[in-house]
Amino acid sequence: MDGFWASNWGNWVSLGGLIVSLGGLVVVFFQARKARIASQAAQQVATQTSERIARYLQTVSLERAIAATQRVKLLHRFGAWEASLEQYQVLRTLITEIVSRMGPKRDQHRRLLVNDQALLRSIEREVSEQVGRSNPPNLSANFHRAVDQIQTDLESLTGGSEAGDAPREQR
Repeated sequence: MDGFWASNWGNWVSLGGLIVSLGGLVVVFFQARKARIASQAAQQVATQTSERIARYLQTVSLERAIAATQRVKLLHRFGAWEASLEQYQVLRTLITEIVSRMGPKRDQHRRLLVNDQALLRSIEREVSEQVGRSNPPNLSANFHRAVDQIQTDLESLTGGSEAGDAPREQR
């Protein structure tokens, strides 16, 4: 038997190396699987964080836009038409920010706000035409109602977890 071990020791060492290599390969596969799971968890956390930041920025933009509508209404009420012209641009910019951050499932809200932007542009055009004339514009009631509607649309976005899940009917 001594001769058997002496003549086949290389085969036994090779077999032992094969067993150790297979064990190492199994460990590598388990570690790769753990790394993949950790990577997926990190990606999920990063996505959630990104969504939270986007919701926060959307909320800030909504609050700023609502405040801008209140300033515009106040300027209309006091007939400060030239000052209101500056606020229209601010409000349109804020609405553009809000629209750009809306998710793909928010088409109805997006359409409302795009319509609001067009409404705001027409108000701005009328006011700028009237400001150049000697008589101040007497359009406060109509404009106030229009800006009220824009504010209502913006406030409807602040309602749900998705920043407003139930828009009003299309005008």
